[in-house]
Amino acid sequence: MYTLDLNSMELDSLVEREWLVVNKLGGFASSTIPGLNSRKYHGLLVAAMSPPVRRMVLLSRVEEAVVCDGWTCPLACNEYPDTIHPRGDQSLRAFNAEPFPRWAYQGQGWTIEKSLRLLSGENTVVLSYTLLGGDKTIELELRPLLALRGIHELMYQWNGKLIAEERSRGTHHVPATIRTPEVFFSHDGEFDADSHWYLNTIYRREQDRGYSGLEDLWNPGIVRWTLKPGQTVHFVCSSDPIEFAAVLARAERQSIDAMQPSPSGKALGEPVDALLRAAGAFVLCAPGESGPCDSVAGNYPWSAPSPRQALMGFTGLFLVSGKFAAARNYLLSLVDQLSQGLLPSELSETGGLASYRGADVSLWFVHAIHEYLRYTADEETVRGRLFESILQIINCYRHGTRLGIRTDAQGLIESHQPGAATSWMDAKVSDWVVTPRSGRPVELNALWYNAVRIAAELAGRLGQNEKPRSSWRWPLRSSRHSTIVSGIKTRIAASM
Repeated sequence: MYTLDLNSMELDSLVEREWLVVNKLGGFASSTIPGLNSRKYHGLLVAAMSPPVRRMVLLSRVEEAVVCDGWTCPLACNEYPDTIHPRGDQSLRAFNAEPFPRWAYQGQGWTIEKSLRLLSGENTVVLSYTLLGGDKTIELELRPLLALRGIHELMYQWNGKLIAEERSRGTHHVPATIRTPEVFFSHDGEFDADSHWYLNTIYRREQDRGYSGLEDLWNPGIVRWTLKPGQTVHFVCSSDPIEFAAVLARAERQSIDAMQPSPSGKALGEPVDALLRAAGAFVLCAPGESGPCDSVAGNYPWSAPSPRQALMGFTGLFLVSGKFAAARNYLLSLVDQLSQGLLPSELSETGGLASYRGADVSLWFVHAIHEYLRYTADEETVRGRLFESILQIINCYRHGTRLGIRTDAQGLIESHQPGAATSWMDAKVSDWVVTPRSGRPVELNALWYNAVRIAAELAGRLGQNEKPRSSWRWPLRSSRHSTIVSGIKTRIAASM
């Protein structure tokens, strides 16, 4: 069952290894193998409050301990200034991240398995604990530690009224305040509502990167269970009201589905299957277990969804893995976001207006449409829904649009926007644009040439030659054609 033997590994080595699971909404759960959160972005429930954005760390971590024969053995692990406490890593024997994270802990006369399942299509996490070995009854204690803040923020102790209200036996509600969102948790144990603040959690990776890495977490109380050998107990946390039995049923069904063969439907081997599973983590859906694809995650765990990155990786994310319906839905969702020939480069984490800062994004869109047609032969969708968007992009780039985009006398694309980087090299520190790439970047012109050639090819293939020739043929007149190709080759040579 377990593929990683941890017996000979030191704590620092374990903390270097991180795991991540996603809920297809933009939310996720992530930490290190021993459960020591090393980033402020780590958490057992990072919920997308307005999917796929406004992500908040609701449940940062849990602190568990086993009590057996009067001895308390911690399972959790955390870093405070100048110390690690508790040291659950000393009881950790094995870990496996597939198909969902599972841990094995062992003490004197007992072995317990912990698993984490993040429900697809909702902001809900299920933690389960099973007493596997031994002939003794044990006590299990769990303290949920809540952060209740945005992913880029940190929580500090404050005087607001945080309280866990009991809605029914085993189900609790922490109401929203002026600073924190509401959260729900449920369990099949006994709850002692004795709340505390846990002060000065250290996030070492944030400090390594030069950021603040100190946080306080709120604990609403303690959940306790008495476990007999073979018994399983559960703790659930969610951004929405919880129906405990229904949540467990969905988690069990999801677990069974996760055990099924390769998502490609073929026995492709573990390396390929692992890549397909990893790619699937970036494809997001509308709320619900089978909502349509309408977004793609950027860089986990911190970046907001990025159409640029989605389109650059479009073939691998959607087409190689056979997600043709999701590919179609995503392309069509972008059509409505087209503005003056431009597509957004990144969504806003706060849920505000998207950023239109990339001269290359629309050209990647044209390439993605061509790849979609190559894999699916879906001429109907391209002809009826997508080809007009290609023409709009070509015309806007040719005649000029925002970001200083226009074609010069040679037919090459220029882009210049003061104070902004319009290529994929868009790093910026305050007002300093690290790599402005103003002018005629070679990669932009390669994408431009590719887009125009695709437009010409599709016009003929789809019987769209009645469209005004200036829409797509202008750059391809023989003299212009050779000039563009020569210009691109020259710039490639100059960059080598």
